[in-house]
Amino acid sequence: MKNFRVKIRFEGYYADFNLMAEDTKESVEKSILDKLGQNK
Repeated sequence: MKNFRVKIRFEGYYADFNLMAEDTKESVEKSILDKLGQNK
């Protein structure tokens, strides 16, 4: 597991957070979607 810092900007919205994920594309993508889903 690695710690990643994610910054997303889209149409005036901004997200900046840290997450833990395995070092694979699929794991990072799933972790980002999980994190964004928690913030609704």
